[in-house]
Amino acid sequence: MLWGSTLLTGALLVATIGYAVTLGRVDVAGLRRDVVLPGRATAPVPGELAFRVTEPLRAGEPARMKVAVAVTDDAGRPRCRITTAGGSEVPVTGPGLAGRLVRAGAESYAVVVVADLRPGDYRAGCSFPEGGAATAQRLTVGRTLASGDVRGVLGPFLWFLVAAAPAALMFVVGTVLLVLGLVKRSRSGPPAPG
Repeated sequence: MLWGSTLLTGALLVATIGYAVTLGRVDVAGLRRDVVLPGRATAPVPGELAFRVTEPLRAGEPARMKVAVAVTDDAGRPRCRITTAGGSEVPVTGPGLAGRLVRAGAESYAVVVVADLRPGDYRAGCSFPEGGAATAQRLTVGRTLASGDVRGVLGPFLWFLVAAAPAALMFVVGTVLLVLGLVKRSRSGPPAPG
């Protein structure tokens, strides 16, 4: 019975320490950072849209942010680019795993290109290669999740699971030992008068 009580107490202690050490490091404030659209939030395709990548919300956060140009799913995929305020083109990649924008209300947009941008002013533009006329399709710009963003949030949760596994095992073994001790004590009968 003593071993069961000790293991139960140890399990609670390990779980509490694991929680404090791992889940205390979860910081989702960096995920609230987004691009600033000083004018309109969307533009017709073909067209351009000005935006700004803001400074990090807290010191120590990475300055770079994955920014995506996305269009509505109405028609074919246009060719999109991002340029700096000075007109220099920024290297972009395909959407990869970044299929959606983080911003609420952007569910109807599909990511066309993604760029890793530093804080500053930029312009995003989309057009059709064959020089097509304006369509009902709209473009917008927003933050998309990168693997580093997900790793920063999920990492502490995974470490908590690593810490919780021995605590759970200790809890189960401690409960079994405590129950066995109580059953053995109740079967031994009342103590002999002495």
